[in-house]
Amino acid sequence: MPNDDGLAFLDNFVTFYHGGTTAADAVGAIEGNSHGGVNYKSGSADFAEWIPRQNPDEIIAAGDIVGIAGGKVSRDLGKAEHVQVISTAPAFTGNDPGHDKQDQYALVSMMGQVPVKVAGAVIAGDYIVASGNNDGIGIAIAPDQMTPEDFKMAVGQAWESSAETGVKLVNTAVGLAADDAYAYMKKQDQRIASLEKQLNAKMARLDRLAGQLEALTQKVAYIQLASMAASAR
Repeated sequence: MPNDDGLAFLDNFVTFYHGGTTAADAVGAIEGNSHGGVNYKSGSADFAEWIPRQNPDEIIAAGDIVGIAGGKVSRDLGKAEHVQVISTAPAFTGNDPGHDKQDQYALVSMMGQVPVKVAGAVIAGDYIVASGNNDGIGIAIAPDQMTPEDFKMAVGQAWESSAETGVKLVNTAVGLAADDAYAYMKKQDQRIASLEKQLNAKMARLDRLAGQLEALTQKVAYIQLASMAASAR
């Protein structure tokens, strides 16, 4: 690049082409950006890593929901520590084991946008949660219907809607902050605080009633003693 005032989006270092050399054939590039840095452009939209398979013979395909347990991946989520999805066409990949060993690994999406297999209708903003059948398929659940167990099995949030009831691929944002999970927990904390306040109020009332009962018991005992004394005369 020429020694100019600074990098800009017009400063192109490398362009990758497929099928030709026109702008329409460009599939990615390395170029400057408007802040003096370098931008790596790609039409793909997620970051992925190669993770060893729990069972090399297990069939795992792009878009499948999988679990990671002990650093190994499987569609069986029974012991999963993390619930992820298999990447379709990542922009960046890490931990590449080499071509000869890739069949022993699965390419797991860690962050970004990725197609996920989903059964049933979906509304953009729904959480995509594993079906529970260890079949690599998810279901859509509205944010206000999520439970703590649902959040544990969620892979991300749908960024598109579909009325199709069968299994299809849904563009899903994975690895992003779960704002609704935070909101849910905050709501639960507020509910617990409210219940604690109510419980404390009832306990205080019980203490007052217990004090009143003790006073009545003492008064009754005094009256009984006075009555017995009067009868003895």
